[in-house]
Formats: sequence, C-alpha cells, structure tokens
Amino acid sequence: MMQAINLLSDYSRVVIEFPPTGGVYPYANFYSVKLLRYQNIYDYVTLGFEMVFIILVFYYTIMVNRDIIKLRWSFFTRIWQIIDLIIILVSLSIDCGRRGINTKNTRTPNRKMPFLTYSMGSLR
Repeated sequence: MMQAINLLSDYSRVVIEFPPTGGVYPYANFYSVKLLRYQNIYDYVTLGFEMVFIILVFYYTIMVNRDIIKLRWSFFTRIWQIIDLIIILVSLSIDCGRRGINTKNTRTPNRKMPFLTYSMGSLR
C-alpha cells in the first residue's frame, strides 16, 4: 500500500506456524518503508553534508596511514596519534552505523520484498 501524502510504502508479513506438538502461533510484522531517500531540499542538504563528512574522513584516513607507514611502531607510542586513530575508527563506525540505519528505513524491493519484483517480472 502506498501513502501518497508522505511517500511511504507499507508492507506486512504474516506467518502462521503449526508446531508438531499442536496449536497455532501467529506472527505478524508491519513495516513502513521510505523507498525514495532524497525527496525534498532538506534531504539534498543532508546528502551534501554526508558527502563532505565522507571526504574529510577519507582525507584524514590517508594522512594517518601515511604517518603509520612513516613512523612504523613508534606511531603507537604517542598519545595524540592514538587519539587520531580512535577518531578515525569512531567516524567510520558512525558512518557505517548510520548507513545501516538508513538502509533499514529505505529498503529496496529487490532485497526485502522479492515477491514484488518476482511478480512484476512475471507480468512482462
């Protein structure tokens, strides 16, 4: 079902389990999915900030890798260089975690709803 007002699609998964011991266990999940990630100007501003963040983390990672290659094991003896390494690891984990959260909210039909793509492909 598509909600045209806020561009969300809804889908549900209903499972009924019949265990060998008898009885019925119903299980239902209902999801609201934003299939289009960037829809208005604020979403594109967010995209711009995400790109700047990724570029800065990439540049900072190159600089720290250069220092590690140059100083070898003495890189890990200085506290500020260890803090630099921790900052990079936290930045990468935040970026990956945020992308994981966004992919949960912006599912694609190919991955999470294969029955839609299969039925659409069989109609052609």
